[in-house]
Parts: sequence; C-alpha cells; structure tokens
Amino acid sequence: MNALQIFALGARERVSSLPRILALVCIVVIPILYPLFWLQAFWNPYANIGELPIAFVNEDAGAYGAALQSELEGDDTMDWYFIDRETADSGLRDKTYYAVYVVPSVFSEKIGNAQTAEIETYVDGKNNYLSTLLASQIGARIESSLSQQIAFNAADKALSSESVAQFVANPVENAVTDVNPLPNSGTGFAPYFSSLALWIGALLITMAASKPIGGERWQGFRGAHAVVGRFLLYAAIGVAQSAMLVAVYAFLGITMSSVLLTFLALVVCSLCCIALVSTFISLFGRFGQMLSMLILLFQLTSSGGTYPIELAQNGLFQALHPFVPFTYSVNALRETISGVPLDGYVVAHALLVQVAVAAIAVLACSIAETVKRYKRFSTIMKQKVLRATK
Repeated sequence: MNALQIFALGARERVSSLPRILALVCIVVIPILYPLFWLQAFWNPYANIGELPIAFVNEDAGAYGAALQSELEGDDTMDWYFIDRETADSGLRDKTYYAVYVVPSVFSEKIGNAQTAEIETYVDGKNNYLSTLLASQIGARIESSLSQQIAFNAADKALSSESVAQFVANPVENAVTDVNPLPNSGTGFAPYFSSLALWIGALLITMAASKPIGGERWQGFRGAHAVVGRFLLYAAIGVAQSAMLVAVYAFLGITMSSVLLTFLALVVCSLCCIALVSTFISLFGRFGQMLSMLILLFQLTSSGGTYPIELAQNGLFQALHPFVPFTYSVNALRETISGVPLDGYVVAHALLVQVAVAAIAVLACSIAETVKRYKRFSTIMKQKVLRATK
C-alpha cells in the first residue's frame, strides 16, 4: 500500500464510530478556544516603554532641529538612528525601525513666527501593534522636551503678546501617521495566538493519534510510506483547524487583507507544526512530547509575536529569533491579515521557510523510520536463521 492508501485507511478508522468522531471534533476545536479567549482578553493591553530601534530624520533648516538631534544623540535610553528620509522609510517597511520621527524643513521657521510646529511620526501597526503604543509615548517625550526649550527661549526674548503666549503653551505637536493602522490589539495579536493554537493543535493531533487504530497492519508498510501517510492524515485535521481559525477571525470581527491567503498561511503554519511535533514524538517518544513543549516555550519568547524582539532582556531569545518557525508564521499572518498593501515577498519568504522546515522534518522522520524497520527486519531474519541452524 502507498501513502495515499494509508491515509485513506486512517481516515476511515477515525470516523468509524461515534466516540472516535467526538475525539476528532475535540482535537479540531480545543486548540481554537485558546485564541478565541485570549484575543478577547488582550483586546486592549496597557502600553509599555522599552528599548526600540528608532529613526530620526532632521530636515529642519533652522536651529531647533539640530538642537533636538544633538539632545537625542546624548540619550542612551533609546536606540536612536540618525539617517535620511529615504533610508528611514525603507527601514520602517522592513522592520529595521519601529518608528520614524521627522523634523520638517520649516520647523524652526514656524517656531520663529510663533506658529505651532509639527514633528511627524511614522509607525507600522502591522509589524507590531505594541510598538505603535510605545512610539506615541516616545513622541510625547520629544514634544515635552522641545516645548520646554521653546518656552524658555520665548521667555528669554520677553515675548508677551497674547498670540505668543498661546504659542508658548503649545509650540509643538506630534503628528502620528500609522502606515498600517490596526483597529484593535486583537487584530495585532491574532498572528501570534494563531501560531500558538496550531502548535498546541499539532501536539493534540500527534498525541491522540500517534498509534494508528489499524494496529499491526501499519507495521508492514515501508517506512517512508507509513510516515507520509500518517502526515497526510494529520494534515487533514490541521486544515480543519485552520478553517476554524478563519471562522474565529470572522466571529471576532477581524478584517483580513486576504481571506484566502490568510487561510493558506494558517494551513502552512499547521503543516509545519505537525511535521515538527510528529517527528519529535516519532523519534524520541515521550521525551519528544516534552521537547515539543520546550520548543514551544522558546518560540513564545523568540518570535517577536507580542513585544518587539529588541525588547527581550535575554540575548538568547534574539539569537533564536531567525530560527524558530513562529517568526515566519507570525510574519506571514501579519501581512495576510493587516498588510495594506500586502507585501507578497514577505508572505512568500515566510511560507517557503515553513514548507522547507516541514519537508526536512518529514524526510528525517522517513529516513529514521526506514532505518528502524530495517534493523527490526534484520533482527527478525537473524533470529530465523539461528532457529533454522539449531
């Protein structure tokens, strides 16, 4: 029998009785409850301030922009980058910077004419929802610092008219532009909690169905066929979980840039999780289950799905960031849910990485299973030879 026949055998057995059908429904539904509850619980979290790579662009032809840049250059509480506008815009798109502050060319001129001047702030809520909240607080600090400096200069020049007095009370405004605004934090956290749900779903699928109901019939299959057939069976359940997640998004009112691509991103994430978890458990048994949970813990802190990875206090998590699957599932889902316009390169790259990881895991498991069965076959043949020679 080939892998497709093995898949068909396993699928028929999973729906052969009411208890088995109910168990299958639980496997599909239970992981989905996690994002359903947690997305609602984290709908409006409080803001936090930390270390973020922030770009500062000074286009001001006068003294105030230069003075502000000089002040920020001495600020070691933030990771400031003093660059040009083009580099800043590019860095915002590719997550090199989480916010960009621009002092316009007429900034000092407006202040000199007792007009309220604006500092332009640009953020990308799609890349990390919490970073937009942090950026607004950083902008408020800049605004406060500049306002004090301007008020001091105005008082020093003994300006006293009513218009100037009003100007001194509000000399600077922070104009924030979010290039990918999110309606709520639930939308921002959806990629993270969805990845988590699908990993838990993979654990449930693998642990509940790690020994096919067909029993010893499966032992006669070649190793690669058995592994691929089992993976196809697990994958079918993972697709159902992904469809349930899309339904959860709709129930919560999360608007997706592309429903079809979001579903595809969820399916690929599920297949990657299933391939890794099933391989760990197949190779290492119960230790593989514990290993899967340990890897999950590292992914929760290393993927940058909640806070920007730059805020991690432990350098280990930043080092692991490019190597954990959640990094790529979160990136893909951020684009398919909130990307306007959607960045096809980011989605394609993230999906290809996950597909490659899944393929390597299934291949490794197939090789290990083939070797295991070959050794078992060799042992049996040796025993037969020994019995025959007695």
